Amino acid sequence: MSQDEPEVLPGGTILRGWVGARVEGSVALIRDLSHSTSYRFVVVAENSAGTGGVSVRTSPVRTGPASIPGPPGKPAALRVTGGGVLLGWDPPIETGGGVLVS
Repeated sequence: MSQDEPEVLPGGTILRGWVGARVEGSVALIRDLSHSTSYRFVVVAENSAGTGGVSVRTSPVRTGPASIPGPPGKPAALRVTGGGVLLGWDPPIETGGGVLVS
């Protein structure tokens, strides 16, 4: 996947901004893409005899913008002092696609 054209070397090695992932079956969930960015995707098949040719590229697929995160886990008192409480909680399962800042 990339915004750039791939450079395919003999043996199927793909260079220059392309990321590969080995999956079984015919469905792959691609994560950690940049928000509001267009990508094109290709796939290849591989078996014990080697790697086949590269598929036709998809039309551009644009990722959505970041959204608000889900709720964090329930807070728990980790330590209680005379004048305060140290709280702890699990981060949200769904980050909205962005880096959590608080």
